[in-house]
Amino acid sequence: MNHAQFWGGGGAAPYEIEQSLRFNSADSAYLSRTPASAGNRKTWTWSGWVKYTVKNNTSTFNQPLFWANNSASSGISFSQDPDTAHRIFVYNAGFNIQTTQFFRDPSSWYHIVAVIDTTQATASNRTKLYINGVQVTDLATASYPTQNTDTDINNTVEHNIGKQIGQSRYLDAYLSEVNFIDGSALDPDQFAELDDNGVWRPIKYAGSYTGNSFYLKFASGDGTDSSGLSNTWTANNFTTSGTGTDVMSDTPTKNWCTLNPLIVNNSTYLDPAVLSDGNLVASQTSVPNNTFCAGTFKLPSSGKWYWEVKQDALQTDVTMGIGRVPWDPTSDTSARDAMYGYKANGDKFKLGTASSYGSSWANGDIVGVAVDMDNTTISFYKNGTSQGNAFTDIDTAYDYVPMTWANDPNRNVWVYNFGQRAFAYTPPTGYKALNTSNLSSPDIADGSEYSDTVLDTGANILSSAQSTFSNGLWWVKDRANSNQHQLVDSVRGGNLRLTTPSETTEAAYSAPSGNSVAWCWNLAADRSNGFDIVTYSGNSGVQNVSHNLSEAPEFMIVCNRNRGSAAHRVYHADQGPTKVGELNTSSGFYADTTWNNTAPTNSVFTLGNTSMNQAYNYVAYLWHSVPGYSSFGSYTGNGNADGPFVYCGFRPRWIMFKATGAGYWGIYDAARNTYNAATLALYPNDSLAESTDQPFDFLSNGFKIRGATSFVNTNGGTYIFAAFAEHPTGGSGVSPATAR
Repeated sequence: MNHAQFWGGGGAAPYEIEQSLRFNSADSAYLSRTPASAGNRKTWTWSGWVKYTVKNNTSTFNQPLFWANNSASSGISFSQDPDTAHRIFVYNAGFNIQTTQFFRDPSSWYHIVAVIDTTQATASNRTKLYINGVQVTDLATASYPTQNTDTDINNTVEHNIGKQIGQSRYLDAYLSEVNFIDGSALDPDQFAELDDNGVWRPIKYAGSYTGNSFYLKFASGDGTDSSGLSNTWTANNFTTSGTGTDVMSDTPTKNWCTLNPLIVNNSTYLDPAVLSDGNLVASQTSVPNNTFCAGTFKLPSSGKWYWEVKQDALQTDVTMGIGRVPWDPTSDTSARDAMYGYKANGDKFKLGTASSYGSSWANGDIVGVAVDMDNTTISFYKNGTSQGNAFTDIDTAYDYVPMTWANDPNRNVWVYNFGQRAFAYTPPTGYKALNTSNLSSPDIADGSEYSDTVLDTGANILSSAQSTFSNGLWWVKDRANSNQHQLVDSVRGGNLRLTTPSETTEAAYSAPSGNSVAWCWNLAADRSNGFDIVTYSGNSGVQNVSHNLSEAPEFMIVCNRNRGSAAHRVYHADQGPTKVGELNTSSGFYADTTWNNTAPTNSVFTLGNTSMNQAYNYVAYLWHSVPGYSSFGSYTGNGNADGPFVYCGFRPRWIMFKATGAGYWGIYDAARNTYNAATLALYPNDSLAESTDQPFDFLSNGFKIRGATSFVNTNGGTYIFAAFAEHPTGGSGVSPATAR
């Protein structure tokens, strides 16, 4: 990557934030200040970066960010009421705006800007809310102040950050780079900007501070005002030193691994731990079920990585280490049996089998986990003393996350430290902590350079798509009408289309009549984005078809160009070369010799004597995964609206999925679904217009299923998916993806 370009034309380094402050509701932690004199109560701006530690035991109370405590109260808050869970609202007696979208991504940072200017003539301009630089206009509640209303904010009453006095409600989040500007209604670009990769990232506020304005950067873990006005806040119930410090280096410019509250299992067998303290403490509270917790980062496929876990309440059958993902959320043992770990009794544990290893550990001991993905080894430390290599053969065909498991009918508590505060013991030489700056620089920093979603009228949609990428695949669908999907590509040329779900021969493209979408993939000359288009002629036998990818394709769509009754065949690596799917039908993957029972390689894919290799011409679209940009995998449903979480290592822009049994294909994208929950779907096996279907959450590190039907999440059902990135989760030299 050209860092001079990334850092701006002058080559100056981007603005870096060093600290954040962790707010934990169980500690009743908050900041307080009562202004000596009233400021401008009609016009003000609040800006803050927030890593919201969404709870997996959903609370039924508000989570206050900034609050003035008068008789009626006024402020900015997350709502966790069951019917409005994880929305944001801006409130004052007499007016209230509340978002339609949900903010429940716990793995990265939101930039929240609330602007009040009751002097405006237009009512909707008097209260504005921006998330990651975009104004929220789709509101579940929208009542605006009368002109020239005085808010409670900026009055001579107690103000809190992280607390609402009247209800004794407290915040669970990290806060960083908090600015309050008295007397000015400012746009979010005063506090942040889009970088060259299209990621919203902080900049230093360069405007003036007057009156009751303040700037909190939490450098000392307290409420010191760095604006120069000495409008300092009193810190209540924070710890600012030692291993339990609430002062963290987890910031919007260097995001850190924490524990993931979005991972769930079937509670009949297995409970996710209840998380607290910035999602760094995990507690087993339900017995006698097994309990586990797992991190928000997948381990990179290379490098050496270290973290620590303190056992804060000891029971006997506890295992710490790494676990494969995904696992079957309907099984009570699949997560444990996919672990490489170190047990409390001193045994090592590999994929369901324990054997003798090192010293036992007890309550208060700290286990260090050292994973060397370059040499496929994992070793453990007890209170800084190495127990030696536990395993030297980590299977790199799988992805892994930090994990702890308890198979015990008693309560366990684990305190994690991924390095966002000082480690208790010096990590082994060459090992790094799990934060976005330590991840490798992504090969693709801006997903839109290689795949994108375009929205336009039916008359213009293809030309808009082709102006996005001059070479590649353009997949067009009329959103408003029940018309065919049309696949056009630059290799066949001439704007010739193939259609789905109908099985027609190659023909001229026909412009849709309604507003449409085009999903576009760039056919890069070096194929560095893991995408290729290949044409071939069938030979009615067995043949190897050459491709230009550097790795074996993991996902392929193959279409007959000349025969109108041939289904479009799909290969997915998780189903293997002995099964085939059909893009234009709802049939499940079935046993077939389309691929001649032979897995593709980094130079060819193999065809048997089937309908995909007869005396016709064919086109094949091929993809392999690129870390931080594309992922092709599977997940197992749990039949619950609180559905599976799927790691991708990026913030998705496009997802297609299909039950491996009978069921519809579905496509969701972030251009049509601009906020969570994403509900607008289109179906490759059906010509239906766009419809509202089962909800997904697109997240900074993957996606989560929020529906419980067989379409997306039947209990025990297997679903394959293909996903492409908006932005990588992070990496050296790039801004961390914002939470969505």
